[in-house]
Amino acid sequence: EGADAEAARRAREEAEHADVWVVVIDGAAPEVPEGVGERPAIWVVNKADVAGRVELPIPDPVFTSAVTGQGIGELRRRLSEFSAGSGAVGARFAVSLRQRESLRRAEQALGRARRRGLGIELVALELRAALEGLGAVTGRQVSEDLLTRVFERFCVGK
Repeated sequence: EGADAEAARRAREEAEHADVWVVVIDGAAPEVPEGVGERPAIWVVNKADVAGRVELPIPDPVFTSAVTGQGIGELRRRLSEFSAGSGAVGARFAVSLRQRESLRRAEQALGRARRRGLGIELVALELRAALEGLGAVTGRQVSEDLLTRVFERFCVGK
């Protein structure tokens, strides 16, 4: 119970800093959580394959099924709209040119890391570059000591 309670506490703490909440409701036993209405949210009603379209006092929900994949495309579209600042929810953040460039570099590094045939050392370098790009945007820099400890396990001969 201690680990579960700690995980829940950390999740609530991180959620306080989220730009948008994705609130998932069980369509088979729908219950709207309290305190969510004050936040920008994308409402998701799961189990649409079993429960159908239930009526809830929530704005414009996305009906999904984790089993069949129904509605996942719509959820992706809404998340994309949010990040672009359009749609019903709309983004609450702006990205500067510097941040956009950092995100582009991180995306490119991740793309290079996914290439087949790259040695593990090159994958580790690309992942490090992606972390640095993301850290430039989020302000959360990973310490050099931690990166060294993580990535030294990837290198052959260490």
